Amino acid sequence: MLTVMIENAEGLAILHCAGSLVAGEETWTLLNAVETLKPGRVVVLDLAGVSSIDARGLGALVGLKQWALDVGVKLQVVPSDAVQELLDLTRLSSEFELCPSENFLVDSSRETGIGVAADD
Repeated sequence: MLTVMIENAEGLAILHCAGSLVAGEETWTLLNAVETLKPGRVVVLDLAGVSSIDARGLGALVGLKQWALDVGVKLQVVPSDAVQELLDLTRLSSEFELCPSENFLVDSSRETGIGVAADD
């Protein structure tokens, strides 16, 4: 099961994901959540809570990267260990803008000029 909570600020959407990003309903949960977002924003996929990912989950991430390019959205990914391991194994790490979990809000705020504070 995958849960997605969306946190919105002006020009910035953070999708906090937890659970498994695997073939089936889980990938559709993520894709449907992204479809609700407005184009022209910064989208942060916070995958720090994703405990497992398979080839279909990886395919969803690649599809989201293409969607972001097509609609002019800046996509940032905060990977969990499982996600980072699969990206490294498939040599796709360089295809994504990866952000360490403790820095993604600060980095995104600088890019958009939005004052967002990370909870400690």
